[in-house]
Amino acid sequence: MTHEGFNIELTLDEETGFVYGGNPHNCLTWMDKMGSSEKAGIKGVPGSSRDGAPIEMTALLKSGLDFVIAANQKGHFEHSGVQTKNGSVLLFTDWAAKIQANFEKYYWIPEDKDQFKNYKINDQIARRRGIYKDTIGSVGERQDYYFRPNGCVAMHIAPSLFNKENATKYLEKVEALLIVEIFFGLFRIKIL
Repeated sequence: MTHEGFNIELTLDEETGFVYGGNPHNCLTWMDKMGSSEKAGIKGVPGSSRDGAPIEMTALLKSGLDFVIAANQKGHFEHSGVQTKNGSVLLFTDWAAKIQANFEKYYWIPEDKDQFKNYKINDQIARRRGIYKDTIGSVGERQDYYFRPNGCVAMHIAPSLFNKENATKYLEKVEALLIVEIFFGLFRIKIL
């Protein structure tokens, strides 16, 4: 990995509650693959870097906040918030509420273009609709709009973040476009 890849900085967006991090030179999450072939010239180069705020990391953050909020309310955890870079105190309850309020607005891509005004979407890049973005705030903005199964992981971790109707549409597309295509793609390869 290059020197830049080891320098990962995480930043809290106090307006949305999302945590952003990584860069195009590293593998920020579990789904990323670092190149390993010297022959191909990709050793140490991410094959699918993901920077910004990956959907499953935002879900993990919300789930973690819910856990510490409950522990604090039961008297098992003494802290009720964190001090931010600017010196203010951000209560865990307020942080979790910000994530909840902003999640669908930032991650969901509606099927109807007329609804785009209600969401944070770059109309020029959003090719597939009726899905959740893979990331928010990537250096390469197109990466935000990749259709990956990471939303499924996020749904399992923090189901309360998801609008039921939107989640159902997303899962239907995952089944139709990711699972079926991959399965039959592998099946065709075996037949040949």
